[in-house]
Amino acid sequence: MPKRTTSSGSSGTRGTVVFESEHIDSVGPDDIKTLAAIIEQQVIPDLARARDQYDRLESPRLTSREIRTLVAHFYPRIVEMLLDDDLAQTLALIEDVLKRGVPVQNIYLDLLGPAARQFGQMWLDDELDFFGVTRGLGAIQLALTRIGDQSIAESHRYDDTRRIAIARAPNAQHFFGIITVREFFLLGGWEVVGGIDLEVGDDLFKLVSENWFPLIGISAGIDAQVSEVAEAIPHIREVAKNGRMGIIVGGPVFTNNPDMFNAVGADAMATDAEQALREAEKLLEHAFE
Repeated sequence: MPKRTTSSGSSGTRGTVVFESEHIDSVGPDDIKTLAAIIEQQVIPDLARARDQYDRLESPRLTSREIRTLVAHFYPRIVEMLLDDDLAQTLALIEDVLKRGVPVQNIYLDLLGPAARQFGQMWLDDELDFFGVTRGLGAIQLALTRIGDQSIAESHRYDDTRRIAIARAPNAQHFFGIITVREFFLLGGWEVVGGIDLEVGDDLFKLVSENWFPLIGISAGIDAQVSEVAEAIPHIREVAKNGRMGIIVGGPVFTNNPDMFNAVGADAMATDAEQALREAEKLLEHAFE
């Protein structure tokens, strides 16, 4: 089958992919299968597990057979919309599926997870070009964040004392861990500001200087980003509106070097989303002393 080609200027996500558009040239073709596998095998199961643990959403009860029927009906349309980079229509269709009573977990596991696998396989089978598959995976990334934000916001009233700003180290590209962490915090009753769109730098400094946060989280992926985080943390503390604000770090580089959080001046570190939530609760009390 000939490879499906896509232009880089369609509507919808406008080139926002799994990696930021300015870094797209650094994504190697060999990474595509890995990216798809990460989404399908790690990120989406973690999000579904978070829902199982913290789910407070009320939805019409459907039988397993009814859920499978609805998923099978809508799956081809969602895949086509993702490939066409039409995020607005994708989200509208997903909202329709949710209103019909399909749980969010099934949206993750039975629609977006298989879509990621299909895009990776289409790449391997030479049915989809490089930009097409990266844009499709990027659309899934954005859909994951929007679904979580929308469905949780409709069903939660946050405790005003539980607010966290989440940022990534400059040029960090490991977005999926941040997506999972945001989901856990949102489901845990926290108001979350930032995420994959907030980078350590002037925007974060301005945010914490103008708004009161008991806690911020910073994610870094590689050793080269550690020095930038270490340089930023003293300035964050200096300008923060809350002088007792806690700082928790995470990401692959800290997971591989658990004691490094002390060296960068953070108050705690977490190896996964569940631990991040636990550490945040421990640090929360100090923020009000």
